[in-house]
Amino acid sequence: DDYRLIIKRDYDKKTGEEETYYELFYHNILMKVIPFYQKFFTRDEVLYNLGTKDWDYSSSNSGDLTTRTNAQKNIMILRKKQ
Repeated sequence: DDYRLIIKRDYDKKTGEEETYYELFYHNILMKVIPFYQKFFTRDEVLYNLGTKDWDYSSSNSGDLTTRTNAQKNIMILRKKQ
């Protein structure tokens, strides 16, 4: 069929916010725009908001955990203290 989906992303390194727009076209006519927003937090922001007295944490990346084919994403693993 003549459907086309275009994904546009804009990442603000200062705020850690990412805006993603999914644009659906049919016969080159824009039918729908779906916005999606997310925020990326630093390790310090997460620890500050959670507090470290109740949580143990370790760091890894997507390459170590094989969630991607490279080490593109940093991953924080949180475990509630017993």
